[in-house]
Amino acid sequence: MMKQVENFNGGIYGKEPLFNVREISTLKEMFETSTKMYAERVAFLEKFDSKEAYTEMTFKQFRDDVYAFATGLLDMGLKGKKV
Repeated sequence: MMKQVENFNGGIYGKEPLFNVREISTLKEMFETSTKMYAERVAFLEKFDSKEAYTEMTFKQFRDDVYAFATGLLDMGLKGKKV
């Protein structure tokens, strides 16, 4: 669901909203919906060596890496622990 963002500065820009945004209630929800909506779009540029070119990471690749990291933490017995 898209939600209109209200103007700031007491409506200095008129009564129209600046832009429409989807309603998000948690960081997890934002991550999951964004990685689905923009799966094939570039999320980041990575560079591991100053002599190499940047490589693109899509939102789907980022999601897969985050899930792999989380699985690794669980496998290490860190469920419910502060990391």
